[in-house]
Amino acid sequence: MPNEPLGMSSVRSLRVWHEAMDLYVEGHGLTRAFPRDEMFCLTSQMRRCLLSIPSNLSEGTERDSLADRRRFVTSARGSLAEVETQLIAARRLGYIDGPSLRAMLTRTDRIGRMLTQLRRNIRARPSLEMGTAPPKKRGKASRAAEGMSEPDREQGDQALPDRDADAGERRDYGR
Repeated sequence: MPNEPLGMSSVRSLRVWHEAMDLYVEGHGLTRAFPRDEMFCLTSQMRRCLLSIPSNLSEGTERDSLADRRRFVTSARGSLAEVETQLIAARRLGYIDGPSLRAMLTRTDRIGRMLTQLRRNIRARPSLEMGTAPPKKRGKASRAAEGMSEPDREQGDQALPDRDADAGERRDYGR
């Protein structure tokens, strides 16, 4: 999808976003069986956390800076940890059975690994934007023209400043 415009299409191409949406749907169904007196406590809190995971991914894909993108993936990971705690609490209170808990925790583990990898990909490939190729290597003359010192020139493009904030470029979010 390299030629697609930015927007929701970019987040929909992330497998982790789809997994998080599926987790939300499954978790929402589980909370329907919770006691009515939990409607404004555990039920509401769990549903908000479940929806927060794909929502943070959506918001993060629309951010321009790498730091913001990583922060939103980290927030999604935090919401996932909250969901795990709430699932265990629901089990201890007798609201969900053991097999349901194990199935949900298996999903949260998988999503957690995907989020961790996504965050690493953002950090490891800061020069990539969604759907674009890495920047072209430049010769010594163009680096010298930018006023880089001799040690910086020897390091090559690794010493170049991060160029992720260009508004017209697309972001690569670990696909």
